[in-house]
Amino acid sequence: FFSPTQKEIDVFFPEEEFEASWGTRTKVFAGDYICVPYPELNEIFRVDHQCFLNSYKPLYEPLKQQVNIVNFDETFFWTFLVMKYFAFLVIVFFSLVIHILLILHFLG
Repeated sequence: FFSPTQKEIDVFFPEEEFEASWGTRTKVFAGDYICVPYPELNEIFRVDHQCFLNSYKPLYEPLKQQVNIVNFDETFFWTFLVMKYFAFLVIVFFSLVIHILLILHFLG
């Protein structure tokens, strides 16, 4: 997870929102937490800043002083998004191929 500043939102979320895994457009606000389950990396979601602080606690004592405990890796973030949409396109492509083959089978 990471908690973006307004500058990071301007860079990584120019529309100040993203599409959640359930298909809804989700607003991003500075201080909220952007989360991706690890190691699956199969979804991205936002947690309100105060909800996050009320729901989670650091595993180690020194981290209680530092809320944003993960350094954001821009390359990883963009790679994740590209892989997600590439997988979606592959699924759509094969779905279309299967439908075309079924139509040709029943017509022929």
